[in-house]
Amino acid sequence: ASTGEAVRVLEGHSDRVNSVCWSPDGSRLASASADETVRVWDASTGEAVHVLEGHEDAVISTCWSPDGSRLASASFDDTVAVWDVSTGETVHVLEGH
Repeated sequence: ASTGEAVRVLEGHSDRVNSVCWSPDGSRLASASADETVRVWDASTGEAVHVLEGHEDAVISTCWSPDGSRLASASFDDTVAVWDVSTGETVHVLEGH
């Protein structure tokens, strides 16, 4: 990081990435994409841990819960989805946003 060079490039989305955020413990990254998915990455290996699918339009933002167990994602489909990070399953879908 002190050189300004990329430490790792995460590849897997099929369209542009709109948002990236670190988990509270720094072990994972979440990326929100126009391909309608959120990917959860292992920060040390660069491997995708989960591909979260369920939005019907581009995902524009994602954010971790303070304890790192949940992830929220906002989409142009006018929903916010809340995901269980350990299983990759949707916990809630909040509509009308």
